[in-house]
Amino acid sequence: MGNFFAAVHLLQKPIEEMLNELDPNPDCIISDKHIPWTADTCDKFQIPRIIFDGMSCFTQLVTRNLYISKIYQTVQPTELFVVPGLPDKIEFVKIQLPGLFNPGPMDFTDFREQVRKTESRAYGVVVNTFEEVENRYVEEFKKLKGGKVWCIGPLSFSSNDNLDRAQRGNRASIDSDQCSKWLDNKKPGSVIYACLGSLSRLSPTQFIELALGLEESNHPFVLVVKGGLKSGFLTHCGWNSTLEGISAGLPMITWPMFAEQFLNEKLLVQILEIGVGVGARCVMHLGEEEKPGTKVMRDGIREAIEKVMDKGKEGFERRKRAKEFGNMAKRVVDDGGSSCLNITRLIKDIEQLMKNKSLL
Repeated sequence: MGNFFAAVHLLQKPIEEMLNELDPNPDCIISDKHIPWTADTCDKFQIPRIIFDGMSCFTQLVTRNLYISKIYQTVQPTELFVVPGLPDKIEFVKIQLPGLFNPGPMDFTDFREQVRKTESRAYGVVVNTFEEVENRYVEEFKKLKGGKVWCIGPLSFSSNDNLDRAQRGNRASIDSDQCSKWLDNKKPGSVIYACLGSLSRLSPTQFIELALGLEESNHPFVLVVKGGLKSGFLTHCGWNSTLEGISAGLPMITWPMFAEQFLNEKLLVQILEIGVGVGARCVMHLGEEEKPGTKVMRDGIREAIEKVMDKGKEGFERRKRAKEFGNMAKRVVDDGGSSCLNITRLIKDIEQLMKNKSLL
């Protein structure tokens, strides 16, 4: 990972050489916030820098309030505390927090601090979310950023081509037609889709607990093992997966592992009420798959599956809410939808900024 960060830093020189040759210069640059050198480059060329953030506004606000309040420094690792200054009462224990507040064996403290400092220098923020799914947190985040926040997601809807979507990611080891035919023979809403992301790693004993929990639920399942979603979704709560699950209108079984995933679980389970947790209690940093206390047992997995797939009132209401959010997600990217309008607002904001600059 250190080599990767070093390689990204080496891009600064060729990018600046390219900008020297461009006439006119770009009206703005949109940069992932984890490429901090773009702040200096944009200052050098006097180009507005807009950062892209791959996390939700909820997570941004929680992270900011933790950082400002330092409350995580005053509690024991397993002591429950309330994050101050949020629209809802959100509680965590320290061992569930991201690496900025709960470092793992790979220490990226200096890099994270550099990201935070350059983040504050950005003109604005583009976020892969949509306003309707976390409205109060979007509004609070906008206040912090002087209104310069544009929610333009779900970015997974940027293409309506089903073939394009199907070809994203690595090629499956099984025949996709065979899998589709198997799914077509199942009742709608009866299949569990279990996928724990591209970075998560399960120890052999933990994988056995997952497999047995799925098996004991007595529901058909598709388990993605590293090497058309008509279902519940067992997810690690990475934001891309979380937002795609919301966009698909699915209730979710949540199993956060590291980074900001416990924060995303709170959004799904407590605020949106479309998720059920398997009982994960603490962050499992990369390389700590065998760490005591990180293991989730098959009973917790089975019970969460049973709640999500429940045909009673509670399960019905959860699926209903999930479907409503899925329908919202489809509308926001259409003409007149909030994310579509935010793209227009972003363009007009930069146009006006350039017009004002030319008058100086």
